Amino acid sequence: MAFDGRRALEIIEKIGHANAKGEYYLTDAVTVVRDLGLEAVVIETSEDEVRGINTKAQLAEAEQGSCRPACARQHSTPASP
Repeated sequence: MAFDGRRALEIIEKIGHANAKGEYYLTDAVTVVRDLGLEAVVIETSEDEVRGINTKAQLAEAEQGSCRPACARQHSTPASP
């Protein structure tokens, strides 16, 4: 899920937690966006374009598949955990 950076905090602050577990569900942002009169759209992309990176191991895995020719020309190497 991605937000327009200019409205992201406003949207996230309006996500409630009135459910059985008292949890915040990011998917509720779609309803919030519509209630604000904004547009919610679906964009199809590959996992590599939107992958979350939380650890050095995940960073190394992501970089392994994404080092483009420019990376090789600069004699760079992906980060290793």
